[in-house]
Amino acid sequence: MAIVQEYARIYVVGFQKRGLPHAHIVIIAAEEGKPRTRELIDKFVSAEVPDKIVNPDLHETVMTWMMHGPCGPANPDSPLGGAVEPLPQTYDCHINVKVCTTIGAITYLYKYVYKGSDRTVLTIEAVRDPSEPRSEPNEILLFLNARYTSPVEAAMCILTYEIQRKTHAVTTPTVQLEGGQMVVFQPNDDPDRVLGRAGFTTSTGFFELCASLEPENMIARTMLYQEIPKEFSWDAKGKVCARRKKYQAAIGRLIHVSPMDIERFYLRLLLCHRKGPTSFENLRTMDSVIHPTFQAPAMHSGFLENDQEWIALSDVRGLWDKFYDELARDFAYKYRNLEGQTKQDMITFHTLKSLNDLLQIIGQAVTGFDLPQPSDYPHWFSTRYWKNNLTRRELKDTTIRHGSLPARCPEQRRRPSGKTVVLSGDFRQILPVVVRRTPVQTIDACLKSSHLWSHFRQVYLTENMRVRVAHRAETAAELAVFSDFLLQVGEGRQEVNRQLGRDYMKLPRSILIDDPSEEEVNEEEVIALGAISSGLKRLIDGMYPDVNKQAMATDEYFANRTILTTTNVMVHRINDAVAAKFDGNAHQYRSIDKLQYDDDWNFIEPEILNSVNINGAPPHKLTLKKGAPIVLMRNLNHDLVLCNGTRLRAVELKSNVIHAKIMTGERRGQDVLIPRIVFIRGGNDASFPYPLRRKPFPVQAAFAMTINKA
Repeated sequence: MAIVQEYARIYVVGFQKRGLPHAHIVIIAAEEGKPRTRELIDKFVSAEVPDKIVNPDLHETVMTWMMHGPCGPANPDSPLGGAVEPLPQTYDCHINVKVCTTIGAITYLYKYVYKGSDRTVLTIEAVRDPSEPRSEPNEILLFLNARYTSPVEAAMCILTYEIQRKTHAVTTPTVQLEGGQMVVFQPNDDPDRVLGRAGFTTSTGFFELCASLEPENMIARTMLYQEIPKEFSWDAKGKVCARRKKYQAAIGRLIHVSPMDIERFYLRLLLCHRKGPTSFENLRTMDSVIHPTFQAPAMHSGFLENDQEWIALSDVRGLWDKFYDELARDFAYKYRNLEGQTKQDMITFHTLKSLNDLLQIIGQAVTGFDLPQPSDYPHWFSTRYWKNNLTRRELKDTTIRHGSLPARCPEQRRRPSGKTVVLSGDFRQILPVVVRRTPVQTIDACLKSSHLWSHFRQVYLTENMRVRVAHRAETAAELAVFSDFLLQVGEGRQEVNRQLGRDYMKLPRSILIDDPSEEEVNEEEVIALGAISSGLKRLIDGMYPDVNKQAMATDEYFANRTILTTTNVMVHRINDAVAAKFDGNAHQYRSIDKLQYDDDWNFIEPEILNSVNINGAPPHKLTLKKGAPIVLMRNLNHDLVLCNGTRLRAVELKSNVIHAKIMTGERRGQDVLIPRIVFIRGGNDASFPYPLRRKPFPVQAAFAMTINKA
């Protein structure tokens, strides 16, 4: 049996009406110890009938307490309760253990914890003479909803046994506007004394705590409002916020505020993100500007979508008229010696021509917009675009190409007609992601399992181009050896360590990073595929030596190196570690999260939406540094080579746009602007069954990348 490190626990004793009590216990595992794979879950919970000969006592216990109806071939659908093996044998009773992997399971368990006492309906009737006529009773007046207390529950209460307990105290700090404290008073109370009662709330106590200069209170400036209960307690009687003298596990949870209550909703949103505010006015202050409402700083901080993020192109002509002088400034200076209408015509013509050259990159032209048309200018201007665009359109209409289909599910059931389809990819890299399915079902979701696969003609690549283009013979030889090793791993020809399992193998010394300060590495040491050993710092120092000195000199430093791993968790861990060594101020972006449908927005707090991860999208909090490498996570513009996986370097980090420079490929060195875009997470996942709309910058740090992304 595997032992899990506990983070929190809550239990409640339930009393069945037939007499015997039972307990519902919820154990929340620590983040690093949560079983997230099928193999780890099997180490915690077993739903098998033990061997009668090998372990007869446990077999008898399971057959007596853990079986629900007929089992085996006679009833293949019989639910066999899962259990941690030693528990039923130790206590000789029914103990059902489940690993909660969906939000539905959590909701079901907490329903038992907080459902309250058992209820019963009573009817009291007077004894009447059967000869008297029966009158219809008034069921509304006679209805009595009462609590049912069994003898066992009554005995436990009398004997002061604990019926419910949790490891963490949960506090709910208030969210009220300035001067919005609730005060209870009698009609004849003195108004001055009534107003004096409105002095202290958890909100005002939080502000006073952040403004305090006492050394023991300085930590409050680094904490959010809901984090304060971890270190401080609210003393309503003394009207102060005091540092806890001894440790007590505590959680702060801000109460729900409806978006219909506009100012309180945005106040709550700011409190969830701003650390150390000293007053309501300080909370409304952004960049030395005191805003009149809480909505304005929330909008300015990027917590909400803002129409000023860009000017909508629904009125292209209005945009042209507004910015024409700025667009034509260079040409106005160039033709400053001309006069009259000729001068204006030349300025307008060359401005349109320059704009058209930019639009051609994305397959557009000024003729497709409500702009001044070039028909009054030289004929070649319009003709050249259409000739160039015709070849591009013909090629696009006759060919489809896709480079990542091996990792996608064959969802398309129809055969393409009239088009040449070119598929490329390596089937030894990564399998498609099929949630909660067996390895056999994952393989069945591969492209090769599609009924369309037999209609394709296969062409194999035989030469490694990275080895071929190596500048030095020594480098080419090293790449050839490493390439052969990877091919052996991909084809299953590399020897594995059978004692540890099929996922472990010994890595060649030639590809390891040596540490001259250590003794000889044990030859029997093995490293798990996809995991990073305790030598993470050595790996980072080996890949990024003198990261600040080298990085400032040339873009090639980052263009020629990155650390590859298999999971996003390890990517974020390595990126954070390298970014900590990288000079410069960190710029933190937060995505704008909401449910896809506004009708569902009212009942889910924003911080819950922020905690949900979307596959292939950045997390809610994105921390970047100027000059650091970043990788694009969505296709933005194929003509500009702004595709999923393109590596860039951050030049400027602005509130509504990121200025970056492409580091690799044919457009290396080109400056680009990256806006926020929308990611949609479907609501078909049991872990979060609501469609989520996230609007982040589609990038993340690229000190490390997943193998699939690379």
